[in-house]
Amino acid sequence: MKVSARKILELPSEVKHRNINIIPGSGYIHPNQLSPLFESLGIYDANSTADIHAFCTCLGISSHDK
Repeated sequence: MKVSARKILELPSEVKHRNINIIPGSGYIHPNQLSPLFESLGIYDANSTADIHAFCTCLGISSHDK
């Protein structure tokens, strides 16, 4: 799990920006001057196989890395 999370956060910024807000504040949040170490990606329902698949497809994550 940690390896997968690291690979996702190492994706280029333009790829991570594809993760849009489904719920306000839930999409990609990039590091900024106030929070230089905070970076976040959002997924609507982590218990839903369909939502996980949509998240991975949006970011272009291979089936091997899922």
